[in-house]
Amino acid sequence: MVKNKDVDSSKYEMLRDTPRPGHADLTYELKYGIRDWRGGGRSSARETIGRVAAGAIARKILDLNGIEILGHVVELGAFAQSRRILSKSVKIRKKTR
Repeated sequence: MVKNKDVDSSKYEMLRDTPRPGHADLTYELKYGIRDWRGGGRSSARETIGRVAAGAIARKILDLNGIEILGHVVELGAFAQSRRILSKSVKIRKKTR
């Protein structure tokens, strides 16, 4: 259990009209039309801690079974990786094992 001992929404009052840098405030508001400026909401640390913990446990189990999961960005807007670069990264990954 992770206890939240310092809940105080007033600390976020200055951010009522400004998305926090480095947080999902703006993207979440643009996508879903919801923004909880008080520090809570779907993308808050208090909300995501369970998924992070579950992911860490799952990764340990996968490691014990010799399973590795990798990911990378293939396309971002108008920018896309060429297949040649992607195949090179797979070959490099295989060599490092």
